[in-house]
Amino acid sequence: MADFSVKVIEKSASMLGEGPLYDSRKDELFWTDIKGKVIKSYCLKSGAVNSYEVGDFVGAFAFCEDENAL
Repeated sequence: MADFSVKVIEKSASMLGEGPLYDSRKDELFWTDIKGKVIKSYCLKSGAVNSYEVGDFVGAFAFCEDENAL
């Protein structure tokens, strides 16, 4: 059996957090808070959590070739 640990990365709860997606180019984990109408990210290097308000329900998202776009 593999050893692993769990770490809380954000203390404020998402209303409906789903769809985690890892961006290896930035070493960041992204997920959507569907009901909160935001996309959130966690930087593994700095520990920073960012929220990107999108103004509508987010069911899915994907990365683009441009690292600064979703």
